[in-house]
Amino acid sequence: MRCVFPLILILCLAVFAPTLKAQSPTPNPAVEKFADILLNTQSEEERRGLLVARKDLVNVELGQNLIAQGRKFMGGNDFPRAEKAFTVALQVG
Repeated sequence: MRCVFPLILILCLAVFAPTLKAQSPTPNPAVEKFADILLNTQSEEERRGLLVARKDLVNVELGQNLIAQGRKFMGGNDFPRAEKAFTVALQVG
């Protein structure tokens, strides 16, 4: 009986796992826009001021968005913008 349960479990996972999809969160347009604004600031002081003023948007999603943009910039060989995106993500995190 002990050997049957793991076999049934594996069989169920093999059958049903392909139909299960990971839930991806719905992107928040306000967070996406704020990430773009942060990346287009000219100075560190301006960026810090924005982060303080919009604490409601400083969250995990913002950090994830900045990291995703940094990866996109790296893929396009735009290393200065990638570095900026990762630096801002660290400030948020």
